Amino acid sequence: MSIYYLDASALIKRYVDEPGSIWLRSVLSSPQVQFAFASRMTIVEVISAFARRVREGALPPDDFVVAADAFRDDCLHDYQIMPPTVEVVDLACSLLARHPLRAYDAVHLASALSA
Repeated sequence: MSIYYLDASALIKRYVDEPGSIWLRSVLSSPQVQFAFASRMTIVEVISAFARRVREGALPPDDFVVAADAFRDDCLHDYQIMPPTVEVVDLACSLLARHPLRAYDAVHLASALSA
């Protein structure tokens, strides 16, 4: 049994071709993967990354719609979405006091530790 915590930089690889996409897709399609966790905050980050790629011309608008719809569907069916609980927020703040992390990175690390 395998358990993964996926942040936005990992999840994007499932929907947009970039280095690491083939590996991530093969991992997530493996029958050994029992749980794939992600923070609810990741949803905003992934949609933002898709939109940025459209603005930069790297992702056609029609592909944005396809990727965003697939991602939202997978959030409902494939991923265990973790809400930003008080405990996760408190742990993230504690991690920020001890480590040079960005805010969302601290939330991801706290979520992964809580998973």
